[in-house]
Amino acid sequence: MTLYARVSTDTSPEILYQLLTEQWKLSPPNLLISVTGGAKNFYLKARIKNMFHRGLIKVAQTTGAWIITGGTHAGVMKHVGQAVRDNALSMATWGIIHNKDALVRPEVQSLHLHTSWTVCVSSCKMQHPPPPPPPLSAGLFSSTLPDGH
Repeated sequence: MTLYARVSTDTSPEILYQLLTEQWKLSPPNLLISVTGGAKNFYLKARIKNMFHRGLIKVAQTTGAWIITGGTHAGVMKHVGQAVRDNALSMATWGIIHNKDALVRPEVQSLHLHTSWTVCVSSCKMQHPPPPPPPLSAGLFSSTLPDGH
């Protein structure tokens, strides 16, 4: 299952942390591994790709780390996504999400926010609408934005 939240760019990190740890029940991290890089695709030989996958998973498991990527299926983030398919925390700007209109849920409480990010946990392939996100505490932030944003 893919969990997601659409939040304002000015949402405080404390609120996002509360969502991840209290609402979505993720264990607090001992380490954050942020993987960024160019979106240009490149080839990795199978042996090197397997070593990268195993190494990244081992580091995350032994340290209790959260792995954070830009949430796109391109470049280095694609390789990270393939390595941690079901256990990644990805953040992507709303504008690059494929089929994003399917994620807007009018039944979810909405605040007047001007821009947004999408935070995805687990598989972040947004070609099909995921189930609605878990309920949020009143006053946290919205998982939808008003029309036109």
